[in-house]
Amino acid sequence: SLYRQDDIVNGLYHCDDCGICRVGKGIGISHWHCHSCCTCLSIELVDPVLHAKVCKQNASEENCSICWEPLHDSQEERIVGHYCGHQLHKSCCDAYFKTGKINCPICTQPLVKIRFLPSSSRLKDMAIKFWRIIKFAIIMF
Repeated sequence: SLYRQDDIVNGLYHCDDCGICRVGKGIGISHWHCHSCCTCLSIELVDPVLHAKVCKQNASEENCSICWEPLHDSQEERIVGHYCGHQLHKSCCDAYFKTGKINCPICTQPLVKIRFLPSSSRLKDMAIKFWRIIKFAIIMF
């Protein structure tokens, strides 16, 4: 089976622009397609207007900034760095934040919008609490 049983419950759709099937309800329902970076992105996780500010041309051809697995044919949701536009698998980003790190592993810019950074002794707790609060729903903006 190409997809996990949980994925089938969440639905599968074919993106004509990507040329592959994805997990979700479909374009315009649960996802939208960015023609610049050639990526299907979750409506819940990535705002199209704000994404345009950091979108990287053909970013789907790159690998996840954490695990280095290809992004284009991945079944996982993607997170896009708020300031840099680097893309990561949602599960990789979750695990990365649990280590207390909040900066992009490629360019060191914050992956999320933060008005201030706490002292280094509180950084891990702050990142974990922050991540639990937003639960990926507003990761970008």
